[in-house]
Parts: sequence; structure tokens; C-alpha cells
Amino acid sequence: MTTIISSEYKKYIDGLRAVAVISVLFYHAGIGFPGGYVGVDIFFVISGYLITGLILKDISNNIFSIQKFWERRILRIMPALIFVIATSFLCGWFILLPNDFKEFGNAIAQSTLIANIYCLRHSDYFAQISELKPLLHTWSLAVEEQFYMLFPFFILFLNKINSKIRISLGICILSSLILSIYWTKHYPLANFYLLPPRAWELLLGGIIALPIKFPENLYLLNSISILGAGLIIAAILLYDKSTPFPGAAALLPCVGTALIIFTNTIKQNIIGRALSFTPLVLIGLISYSLYLWHWPILVFAKYLTPGDLSLSTRVGLIIASFIFAYISWRFIETPFRNREILKKRSTIFLFAILALSILVLIGLPIYKSKGIESRFPLKSIMYSKGSNDHPERIETTLNEAELGRFIHLGSQNSQAPFFLFLWGDSHAMSVTGVLDQMSKERGLRCLASTHFGAAPLINFDSHQSTNLTQEELIKYNQSVLEFIINNKIPNVLIAARWDIYSDNVTNLRIALLSTVEALKKAGVKVFILKEVPRPGFDVPRALALSALFNPESLDNIKFSWKPYLDDQRKQTELFDKKLNNKASILDPQDIFIKDGSHWVLSEGDRPLYSDKNHLSATGAMKLRPLFNQIFTIDK
Repeated sequence: MTTIISSEYKKYIDGLRAVAVISVLFYHAGIGFPGGYVGVDIFFVISGYLITGLILKDISNNIFSIQKFWERRILRIMPALIFVIATSFLCGWFILLPNDFKEFGNAIAQSTLIANIYCLRHSDYFAQISELKPLLHTWSLAVEEQFYMLFPFFILFLNKINSKIRISLGICILSSLILSIYWTKHYPLANFYLLPPRAWELLLGGIIALPIKFPENLYLLNSISILGAGLIIAAILLYDKSTPFPGAAALLPCVGTALIIFTNTIKQNIIGRALSFTPLVLIGLISYSLYLWHWPILVFAKYLTPGDLSLSTRVGLIIASFIFAYISWRFIETPFRNREILKKRSTIFLFAILALSILVLIGLPIYKSKGIESRFPLKSIMYSKGSNDHPERIETTLNEAELGRFIHLGSQNSQAPFFLFLWGDSHAMSVTGVLDQMSKERGLRCLASTHFGAAPLINFDSHQSTNLTQEELIKYNQSVLEFIINNKIPNVLIAARWDIYSDNVTNLRIALLSTVEALKKAGVKVFILKEVPRPGFDVPRALALSALFNPESLDNIKFSWKPYLDDQRKQTELFDKKLNNKASILDPQDIFIKDGSHWVLSEGDRPLYSDKNHLSATGAMKLRPLFNQIFTIDK
């Protein structure tokens, strides 16, 4: 039997860090590891283990102090972080368009203690897409920092009242885990970003740092450690973006990490020896800087590249991340941690205060000045504003659909009968403006029901792309259908981004046909808008950057035809002859692709798309000739 001693340096810990950072790096670069994001959870468990060990060791030696603890955390976290933020700021000044630079300024101001709260508030459906936020990854540092602010006081309190620390930690772990499981369904974003549902992961690392008797049976330790490695590998390879996370799913990587640490602290075993492999240990040593650098490097590369990055480019960016990480570790992390630069406690805390103040003083003016538009020429600014050129995006809730409270378009004459009902997802939202205008010109009263990621079809499950459960989604669409029929609305326009629902084209076709037939049976004239051709890259950004860096080549922006061709193939299967005989199919292809050879991306200085696939208000107006057939039928 032996007692765990948790404060000694072990090579396998750096090996585990290497596994964590490599999984995150490859996941973000899109090179395998669909569940690589669990690397962050591995880091949490490791951090909880090491921090608890340090605190308990200092307490047992009567040398623990809050000031000393925070001093170590400042030297460990802040120098490299400040360096990365400063470099990202310089790059952002020359690259990020005003709206993006504005949000970047906000992120700078909140990139330390409350970065996770910032991410929570700015991660809605139509916010700047996550993969283009250079400081998004600092959310995990904020979670750890918040934990470091509170945890020492908790341990001191338990120690003072002579409480059973293991029992207390166990209760906290269980409470936090239950909260996380509950929030996975009800508050998924808060569950991902905030400390309370994440605390159990750090506390799990903490509880295995407590002294305990355990047999030194190598066969038993090998078996447990191999099980832990298997749990981590399973999470990295079997999870993906659709996995509800963290919640119960986080048990695999967290318990796996805890088992490896627990067994190897007792006696190094087969997994510990594997993790002590020198290249892994070296990667583990630079893992913090590697985590900090890889994300902004990937983000700025994606920002400047229309379409997807090639595999060779992504590999090159990974190599660049390692180079920057080594430089950061060698010349920033190490000197500060060894107190070669800041030696006195007073100067360390002064450094932290000044650094945080400077971040706020830099970030807030950028945010308040709306990204400093004066950095770029007017044409580039006009293109960039296309990302905000869209109608108000209103989501109809299940409760509103059941009560018959829909979006009003056209005439506001409450006595007039309804002429048209628009039913769809966010692509239907994009055309509400043009339909509203055309209806008002004709004095017609119309309605719309739109919901993000919800296929406008009865008895069809698209809940994975929306915030509704399968049951709620079916109720929502059934309520829409019943309202149309009960109110005898003569015309219905169905619009959606069909490709995101076409994993099984046969099921989608059956659901679409069933929906049309149900409407036709009630005497409704049905129009279906085929998916607007999607370029596959952010059009306002591509046009704005092209105008900035190479204004002579605006008509020759390179992009892949693959997204468009894939959509056309799926829609050919979806809109078959049988469906064409029952509904009027509106095809916008010729409006946005000329001669089958090039895209029509803008009109004057106004982009026709507000992002990669949604039409801007300007682009939606191009659909007027297509929609004329709806308004010229016998009323």
C-alpha cells in the first residue's frame, strides 16, 4: 500500500498535456480528431490536480498564502497571454474589417477574467462565426482563473473547520456534474462556457491529489490506466460537434484523465511510460503557448482566405503554431516563471494590474469607435457593411405558433384577408423584406413563420440544426400547417436552406411531398423556393478584403464550385417530377450565376449576400421578378 504524493513533477503529466493540446490543435485545424475539443477538459483535470497538490503541500508546511498562490498564477498565465493578445491586436489592425475589429476590441477588454462570459453573450446563431474570433479560446483560461480565485479560499475554509476535504469535494463534484447534465439540454451555451457546470472537472483533478492508500499491484494499475487511455481515445475519436457537451459526455475524457493520473502517481505504469516519451514531454512543456498561438494563427488565415483552407495550408499553420509556441515558451514563459524579469511580489501584481488596465484601455475605445473605419478605404467599408444588410431576423417560437401569433408582412389592414404565408428557416427570414415591400405595393396582407434551422415540413426531424427538440419541432410545424388551413390562406411560399436537411434525401423528399399534399388538399397554392446558390465563403468580407488588398481583381475572387454543385445535385433529387406537378418551384439560380460560369456577388458597392449563404436585403430584392408569379395569380 502507498500514499499519493501529488506535488512532485512527473513527465507523464506533460505527456498528458501534449495529448490534450494536440487533440485540440488537430480538431481546430480540421485534421481528424472530431472530438478533439475534449482536450480542454483534459487540461481542466490536470490543472485541478496540480493546483490542489500545491495548495495542500503549502498548507501542510504552514507556508501557504493567497498572495503567493496568485503570484504564481500571474507568472504562469499572463505574460504569454498578453504577448499573444498584443500580436493579435497588431494583425487585427491591418486585417480585421470594422465590425469584426469592433468585436475584437470588446474581446480584448474581456480576454482574461470574464472571457467566458463574453463568449456566452456573443455566440448566438448570427453572431460573428466562432471560427473567426481570434480570442475565442481564452474562454477556457477565464474558467480556470475564476476557479483559482475561489478554490484556495474553499480549501482554507475546509481546513480551518477540520472538514473531511474528500467528502466535501465529492459533494461539490456531484453537484456540479448534475448541474452540467441538466444545463446540457436547457442552457447549452451557459453549460459550455461558465464555471459552475465546469467546476466538477477541475475538482475531479483536485480529489485525486488527496492522500489515499491504494495497492501497488502493477497489473491492476496497468489495467486501470489503460482503461483511462481508452476513455480519452474514445471521446476524441467518437465525439463530434453534434455531441451534447459537456454534461455526461465529459465523463469519458475527465474520468480517463483522472484514472491515468491516479494510477501513475502511485506507480508509473505502461501508460505513464508511453506518456513520458521525450517528444510528448517536449510538446507538453510548450503546450500552454501552443494552445494560445494556434487559434489566432488559424483564425487570421481563415479570415484572409475565401472558402476553405487547403490541407497543405492547414498543416503549414500547425507547423507555424509550433514555431511561435516555442519562441513564446523560450523567451516569454520561461523567463517570467523563473523570475528573471519580475522578481518582487509587488512588481508582479503591479504588472498584472497594468496589463489588465491596458487591455481595457485598448479594447473599449476600439469597441466604442465601431472598429475604427478610417483604417480602410470607403469601397472596402461599403462592402463590409453588407454583413448587416438584412431584414430583422425574427424567430417564431413554438408558443407563438400554437397561439397563431406570426410575423406580419405587407398591409396592416386587420380587416383584409391573408393573401400569402411565408414558412421557412433563416433563408426564409432573408426574403421577408422583399415580400413585405411587394405586398405593401399591392395592398396585400401576409404572414410569416420563420425559425432558425427548422425545416418547414410536417413530421420531419431537423432538431439537430435548431434549438427545438424533435417533439417541439413537430408541434411547431403542425401548428403552422393547421393555422394556414383553418384560416384558408390561399398561397404559401416555403423557403429553406435545403442542403442542411438532406442527409437522407429520400426522407426529405417524402416529408416535402407530404407537406405540399396536405396544403393542396386544403386548396392552397404552394410555391417552393429552391435554395439560393451559396458561394461557400463570406461574400462581404471577401469583397471588402479584395477591395483593400487587390482592388483590380474583384471579379476574379477564387472560390470552389463544390458547394454549389453539391447543392444542385441534392436539389435535383429533391425536386423531382412528382413534386413539380404539385407545387410551383421557384429557382433563383440564373439570378446569381451568369452563363453557368461566374457568380454575381454584388450590385454597385452592395454585396448580394450577408454571409456565406444568406441573401442580403439587396440580394433578396433581386428575387422580385421570381416572386412576381406569386402576386400575379388570380386573387
